[in-house]
Amino acid sequence: MIRVAVATSYPVVRRYLEDLLATSPDLEVVAVAGDAEEVLATADAHGSDVVLLGLAPPETDGVRSTRAIRAARPGIAVVVLSDSCLAHDVLNAIEAGATGYLLKDLDPAELSHAVRAAVAGDTPLSPQVAKAILGVRRQRSATDGLTPRGSEVLVLLGQGLTDQGIARRLGIAEKTVKLT
Repeated sequence: MIRVAVATSYPVVRRYLEDLLATSPDLEVVAVAGDAEEVLATADAHGSDVVLLGLAPPETDGVRSTRAIRAARPGIAVVVLSDSCLAHDVLNAIEAGATGYLLKDLDPAELSHAVRAAVAGDTPLSPQVAKAILGVRRQRSATDGLTPRGSEVLVLLGQGLTDQGIARRLGIAEKTVKLT
């Protein structure tokens, strides 16, 4: 039996997640709370295997909450449920120790699969989240070999400036822009 703790600030979402997970015979919701600190206290008492951590505007620091959960219980999986698939938000959550990151628009049937995957050591990610992470990686790969000046030129090119405009803005020769 997989023991699940649910932490989200919205009572209706907590109730929905609790009811949804109860339809899976191998999942048991053992703790439900309005924030990570509250769920951590009850999760410890019930030996939770995974925390579903809802991130929304009222919860100002899901990264801090994820870190706190992982610090107190390193073996517990933390699966973030969020509205945001911005690469910055996703990477911050993962760097804080999130095991998975799902968008709240996921198909309800996928949630129980994601919980099982997280407990098995996998990293459940919504497809849009995976795409955002890969986009960051591709961006970094494309600019890894650039000098600081080359990065400046690339940014200005992205803003639509011509070689001549870039040269003027940076105070360098147009030939230098072309070589960069």
